[in-house]
Amino acid sequence: MYIVMDRSVIEYSIHKVSSCMLDYPPHNVLVDNPKDHSSRWASATNIGPQYLVLKLNGLAVVKSVTFGKYEKSHVCNLKRFKIYGSVLGDSWILLLQAGLNNDSKPETFNLKYKFNDKEFPFQYIKIKPLLSWGLHFSFSIWFLEFKGVFESTYVNSALESYNTHYHSQATRICLKFLRDNNYLEAFSALQRESEVTLEHPILSELYKDTVIDGLYSEVERKLSLCADDGLFNGAVNAAECRVNFRRLGQTTRPGVRDWHKGQPPYPGARGGHQVVLSSDTQRIYLYGGWSGNAELDDLWAYGIGAREWALLTPSTAELGGPGPRSCHKMCLDEVNHRIFMLGRFVDSSARSDALRSDFWVYSIPEDRWMLLDPDTAACGGPQLVFDHQMCYDSRTQILYVFGGKLVARRDNASVFSGLFRYDCASGTWTRLLSDGEGGLASRTGHCMLYEAETQQLYVLGGQRGKETTNDFLRYSVTSRKLEVLLSGSDSDEPIVGYLVHGGCTHRGCLDPGKREIVIYSGLKRDGSRNKIDENSIWVYRIETNRWSRVFSTSSTHPSGSTTHPSGSS
Repeated sequence: MYIVMDRSVIEYSIHKVSSCMLDYPPHNVLVDNPKDHSSRWASATNIGPQYLVLKLNGLAVVKSVTFGKYEKSHVCNLKRFKIYGSVLGDSWILLLQAGLNNDSKPETFNLKYKFNDKEFPFQYIKIKPLLSWGLHFSFSIWFLEFKGVFESTYVNSALESYNTHYHSQATRICLKFLRDNNYLEAFSALQRESEVTLEHPILSELYKDTVIDGLYSEVERKLSLCADDGLFNGAVNAAECRVNFRRLGQTTRPGVRDWHKGQPPYPGARGGHQVVLSSDTQRIYLYGGWSGNAELDDLWAYGIGAREWALLTPSTAELGGPGPRSCHKMCLDEVNHRIFMLGRFVDSSARSDALRSDFWVYSIPEDRWMLLDPDTAACGGPQLVFDHQMCYDSRTQILYVFGGKLVARRDNASVFSGLFRYDCASGTWTRLLSDGEGGLASRTGHCMLYEAETQQLYVLGGQRGKETTNDFLRYSVTSRKLEVLLSGSDSDEPIVGYLVHGGCTHRGCLDPGKREIVIYSGLKRDGSRNKIDENSIWVYRIETNRWSRVFSTSSTHPSGSTTHPSGSS
């Protein structure tokens, strides 16, 4: 019996490089010298595919990589990159897609080394830079260290798994060729001798019934059974979405002005209002906003089935409720049928140190407002804030608040709020992160969604002052770890440059069953900060980490408003 070290340092040499500057050759990555500005590989350009290929001293199961850095932040550090592995240096498998923080701290990443629960060995490693922290700068890598297992018995077992996998793949290609060309005897012989199946047995039956025997009624029967058993659900969920717009109700009714103080029986024009959707009751709740002359505190409900508005409260202040406000946020507790409300905008002329952050809840069955906290800041929560985002987990009764700008009397300086959680059961606030802590920069105009099953927050876009954040992030509230899913102008993703780059005020919803995020795009600006008047709808599939655009227009409904309220579903 022997013990194999799980992770030992793996030696390597430089095999190939796309380009390099004369003073920054690739062999510099072999030495960790953070105080030497020239101790790095630097690509000659950031145009076209750039890469660095390393050859390990032998086959190894590579489990982690460590990036060393310069002693200061640097514009050429890799903001986004990919790492691939290969046995012979010709066929590459993706092992990692990630990004470095722009600081002086070394970073270690785990690499993917298991495929179908089998470990694969590699001898060649390719690092492919995608984006540097300086948008127009070339790429630099200061130091690389790989760890894994290179013990011969261990590696030979992994190599056997690798060869078995690719032999099976090659055999399936041959089987498909034989069957497609009607070499059925050869097909049967190869399948029998190799013990490799081309596909799922049901697909083989359908092929025989359709192509060979022509039993179309039998095919339809079997397809119906497959549909009933949910075998097509994966393909249906992965299919490209189609958009179908349907107007729910009129925004104007000519001649109707005698209902309540001369107003029509539906909400008037406004901005900075908030809405939440109850999927159980199929009702939309709308509160407040700015009419152009004054802030509002009316509460409305829209029945989707009946297509009718109902005014629940013309003025919550008269009933001891929150009062007029805009740029606040609301989220819905579907289980207990209540709406939480936090924050509001205050004009700079009316700001003072006496302002407090009031926190409210509205009971839908009781039609009653209750003040949870007169000042959340005094209880460990956020200060008075606006343009933030909130999400609620009905199972844990935890509410999350992130970002927004503090209403602080600091000469209108941009002071941003961090990430907070509110435990409804105990009535306590906890600050999880301050602005910028853990790499999570606070912002306004962003979109935030919560997946209860995995207890993860998704944050898209937003801006800090005049600069857009240009990112798509995932934050685990249990492990407190931040993951950059998309950043800047990642050339491998079609959404970048259209939705993330230069975008804010996007709004979205998350389907927990399909694990899909649907985003309706908001305000975008070009490189000269000119407004881009265009709408689009995107779908992000969490399991595959892929975006797809399902709708885009500059003239078709819904209209080009970028002040659509944030919602919760």
